[in-house]
Amino acid sequence: MNSYKDLQQGQIVMVDFNPTNGHEQKGYRPAFIMSNSDFNQLCGGMVKVCPITSNEKPFPLHLKLPALDNIHGVVELDQERTLDLSDRKFKVVDQAPTEFIEKVKKINFATY
Repeated sequence: MNSYKDLQQGQIVMVDFNPTNGHEQKGYRPAFIMSNSDFNQLCGGMVKVCPITSNEKPFPLHLKLPALDNIHGVVELDQERTLDLSDRKFKVVDQAPTEFIEKVKKINFATY
């Protein structure tokens, strides 16, 4: 069984985003782990994620994933959410390369 405490920034998980409202991504889908391991261990199951979609529309905050073994699409940085993974089933399915993680962090930092 996966533990939220073991999650690392840049891992890709499958998780159910429901319930949702409005234009939020919904359903069982891949997500990019945004929060670092310290956050994941200390926050009682709360983990920051961004959904991944295969619907590749041009948008500055949608970053195309590099070629991975199991997942393709774009990370939607504009849809960052904090999910309680202690109460949701999830499964680690892939890991983004370090260069991509650094690019995400640089763009995410610039949006605050």
